[in-house]
Amino acid sequence: MIAAAPAEVVLPRERRLAALVAGLVLVVGYVPLAFLGPGTDLDVGGVWRAGQAILDGGYQVSRTPGSPVFEAVAGVLYAVGGSALVNLASVAAAAATALGLVRLLQRDGITLAPWFGVAFLVHPVVWIAGTSMVDFLWATALIVWGALLQRERPMLAGVLYGLATGCRLSSLAVIGAFLLGDALVADRDRRRRLALTALVAAAVTVVAFVPPYRDLGWDFLRSEVPGSGVVVQLGRWGVKNLFVFGPLVVVGVLVVLPRLATAIRDRWSTSATLRMAALAFLASELVFLRFPWKLAHLVPAVLALVLVLGASGVVGRRGVALLIGAHLLLGVVNVQVAEPDTANAASGARFAPAIVEGQLVRDVRCRIDGDRDAYRRDDGAPALAATWDCAVPFAGDGR
Repeated sequence: MIAAAPAEVVLPRERRLAALVAGLVLVVGYVPLAFLGPGTDLDVGGVWRAGQAILDGGYQVSRTPGSPVFEAVAGVLYAVGGSALVNLASVAAAAATALGLVRLLQRDGITLAPWFGVAFLVHPVVWIAGTSMVDFLWATALIVWGALLQRERPMLAGVLYGLATGCRLSSLAVIGAFLLGDALVADRDRRRRLALTALVAAAVTVVAFVPPYRDLGWDFLRSEVPGSGVVVQLGRWGVKNLFVFGPLVVVGVLVVLPRLATAIRDRWSTSATLRMAALAFLASELVFLRFPWKLAHLVPAVLALVLVLGASGVVGRRGVALLIGAHLLLGVVNVQVAEPDTANAASGARFAPAIVEGQLVRDVRCRIDGDRDAYRRDDGAPALAATWDCAVPFAGDGR
């Protein structure tokens, strides 16, 4: 990415072009994938079972800690239109997240905001999650629109935040960062509004997680995947971050890092979006350091990084074009630096640099080749696991 002056003029025609590109990505790139089954995520079977249980008047956690809001809505949508309709709702959630990202940047006067929305949409991990029966983009959509409303409509923002945690409990980290980032430079009235948002969000969260608590007791907060030693956790965190963001973006961020640090320092007191995004990136990375498993767990970090690059003003027109190009290339080809000693249960790794298939291409191939109905069959667990092992990188290390 190439640093540039922040005050670049974007004509209405260019904004329309960015909107057209985003629309084409969604219609031509996202929508067809929605009809290739529920996706390759290992948890789609649990989501389907949880949705069926809710429709039957009960509740069954899809996986701890549960995702009651997503499971309930997904269950209804599935009953109406199968996995395709749930996937199309994920497409809508991806679009809503990108639009909210654009609005946050425009509120800060960033004229290139629409192109940063495109950059978010074309990231391969976002693309995969946004066309699958999973909750990642549902949560981010609710979060960004909560962030947009937390000043003027604090109670509605709190409801949206609470629903986001009802989709993914880990959303609390990003929500907390957004509230703190806005509160750090605010008058007493705004802080009262933010406190109201936080209280409403907490209340909605508590209500949302009553079903998981009734199903499992406090065990609903216990992770189903055992932790690892500090070195292994750090290794997983680092290797997967490099894989998700890609070497081109990592190098590009390092190139602009001095100017980025200066911009954050200079604009810290004037840009709520920049404060919120910087803290959200830190919070999401700390969560991933504790739970460095699925690549899609870094979707909030991708969102936060794009917001930081946009709100800082250090990435100009050429820079955002390079960011979009890097994300597109990342979906086709990537660089893998290590392999685990044991697939899905790494206790160490070996240095194994290689150019590998990009995650989006890999995911689509595995969707096409996999058993798309395995998630709803009683004997489908082996086939579902095989599709998951096909799709995840690092020699099948899905954690």
